[in-house]
Amino acid sequence: MSSNPIHTLLDHLGVPWQLPRAALAERYGIREHPAYQWDVIGIETSPPIVHGLMWPLDVQVRPQFSPTMPATYFSAIARIGDDARENLRRCAAELVPRLGEPEIADSANTQGKRWVFGAASLRLTVWPPEL
Repeated sequence: MSSNPIHTLLDHLGVPWQLPRAALAERYGIREHPAYQWDVIGIETSPPIVHGLMWPLDVQVRPQFSPTMPATYFSAIARIGDDARENLRRCAAELVPRLGEPEIADSANTQGKRWVFGAASLRLTVWPPEL
């Protein structure tokens, strides 16, 4: 187990984050993302990283990403309800026990929360309609 809380969370979920992209593709396959129509490697976990995931945690597959290197960016979309801020609050609340209190990561048109531990970070972002 890693001493980095984000790596520890990924280990706990069974996400093989240290494997090269080629090994991830071999293990999980490559499919088209249902919303964005780009190729991804979907990594189903039980439990999910947060509840309300619309699709599994995924890694994009592109020619510029070396298949011999580990993935450096995983993404997912969660939706609990229609209120963006409530979605953010509930997802963050699930992560606080493992990662501690997050930093605020708002921008001009988004609201977010962020955890940073060394080279690893985890960010939650929502787009409230009025922003």
